[in-house]
Amino acid sequence: ALLSLFPGATKMIVLAVDDESFLLESIEKEIKKAIPDSEVYAFSARKEVFGFLKRLQEENRILDMAFLDMRLEWCNGISLAKELRKTYPSVRIVFCTSYTEFALAAFAVRPDGYLLNPVTAEHIKDALERAKRNEAEIEAQRVKIQTFGNFDVFVDGKLVLFNKGKAKELL
Repeated sequence: ALLSLFPGATKMIVLAVDDESFLLESIEKEIKKAIPDSEVYAFSARKEVFGFLKRLQEENRILDMAFLDMRLEWCNGISLAKELRKTYPSVRIVFCTSYTEFALAAFAVRPDGYLLNPVTAEHIKDALERAKRNEAEIEAQRVKIQTFGNFDVFVDGKLVLFNKGKAKELL
């Protein structure tokens, strides 16, 4: 039902990251309630997260949504969100935290939500509704070429992956 918010989507790929296992399990359970037709991947360690992201790229799959804790042992949620946006500019970011003091700083990465723990399925549905409104903005950018920082090409908000480095260089 909620997939209808995103026309053309088959299964949303959703990432959840929190270094506290009981919170991670709770968020994962609530995501599955709110978005039952999604593929949910929940991790607590840096190595797991970046291994998963590498596998997604190798399989030429797109990360649709990420629920991130603001305070991780190995980094903060804002820097992780920035890393995700480098590869997946259209990823919907939702911060899940017990801390209100990071809310203002979080807006630097234009999140679709800032949820306080305990996160519920209803909170997640609200974040999806906000993402739906933001989706119209992304759809307006059919082809986007990023030239600052890395040279990247996006079609419909999705990164174009080149099989050969020379093809990207020539473009």
